[in-house]
Amino acid sequence: MALTPITEGLPADLTSQLVADEIVYYYSYSATVGGCLTKGKKYNEYIALTNKRFIYNTNITNELENNNYLQRRGFIPIQNISFMEVGTISHGFRNSYLHVNTAGESIKIIIPTEKKGGDIRNVFFELTNK
Repeated sequence: MALTPITEGLPADLTSQLVADEIVYYYSYSATVGGCLTKGKKYNEYIALTNKRFIYNTNITNELENNNYLQRRGFIPIQNISFMEVGTISHGFRNSYLHVNTAGESIKIIIPTEKKGGDIRNVFFELTNK
């Protein structure tokens, strides 16, 4: 799979975070409102993979707090990621997640489908095996 830089359609919130020589190779945006058939606060969520970082502004699951979902924003340097895997949580409703692990941190990011998690993993593999 050949990696193609993404230069158009990226939100200012993401582009303002990019550093010199940083190229976006994966970007996924989704807007969610509430959850589990309830009304709630609207979140503009995204995940991006660049040649330097994994950038996220999305819901993660916190197993220490009984799989509650937390809104988080941050990044992980690409060279610090030891693995990514895709899984599902059956806690009320079934949700897919992307498990990103580093030497000092482990997060599970809620994603819409297992296929999307596979796509993200494939781009990560391509970036780290150039």
